[in-house]
Amino acid sequence: MFRKNEKHRQVGLFGYDYLLGTSYSAFKNTPGYHFHHIIFRQLNEAIFAPLYSNKKSAPNSPINSMVSALLWQQLHNWTFEELERHLQFDVETRMAIGASATFGDVPFSIRTLHLFKNRLVEYEIADKTNLIAKLFDQMTTEQIKSLNLKTNIQRGDSVQLQSNIRKYTRLELLVEVLKRLHKSSSDPERQLHEALFAPYIKEVRMDLCTVFGARN
Repeated sequence: MFRKNEKHRQVGLFGYDYLLGTSYSAFKNTPGYHFHHIIFRQLNEAIFAPLYSNKKSAPNSPINSMVSALLWQQLHNWTFEELERHLQFDVETRMAIGASATFGDVPFSIRTLHLFKNRLVEYEIADKTNLIAKLFDQMTTEQIKSLNLKTNIQRGDSVQLQSNIRKYTRLELLVEVLKRLHKSSSDPERQLHEALFAPYIKEVRMDLCTVFGARN
C-alpha cells in the first residue's frame, strides 16, 4: 500500500543542529545539506504510487529516501556495501536522504532498496514507463520555473542512474540496442527490415527473474 513519507516534516528536539552543535552552520554548506533541500524535499513520491497495491496492506518504505539514496549513491559511485556503511555512520549522507539524526535509525534496508529497484524495472517492462525519467522531467520543469530560467529545451537525463538500476547481460544489451535502432529508424527503413526486427520488438510480458535473472 502506497503511503507518503512525512516524517522529515516533523522537527525533533534532537535534530542535526543539536547533534552538530557549533558545526551546524558550516554543515549548511555541504552538498548533502543542499541535496536534502533541493532533491529530497522536492521529490514527488506520488509518481511511484503505481508500484504498490491499492488494497490495505503493509505500507511502503519511504520512497523519497530510497530514490534519494540511489541518486546519492550514483553521485559518489559507491557500491551497495559502501552505501549501507554511509547510511549508518555518515552524517552528510543521512541528512541527504532524510534519515533522522539518530544513528542506527535507517529508513530502509539494502534488501528493501533492491526490491524497490526490481519494482521499477518490472513496471517499465509491463507499462513502458520509466518512472525515474518521469521524476527527472518533472523536477527539471519545476526547477526551471522556480529559477526563472529561459530555455526552449531542457532534458532531465536519468540514463546513468537507470543503467545502474538495470544490470544488462550481453544478450539483453544486444536486444536493447536493436530495439533502440528500430525506434530511431525511418518508416521506410523499418519496413525494409521488418522481418529482422520482428523478434526483438514484439510485445511480450515476461517475468522479471526470467528477463534479468536473480540478483542480490
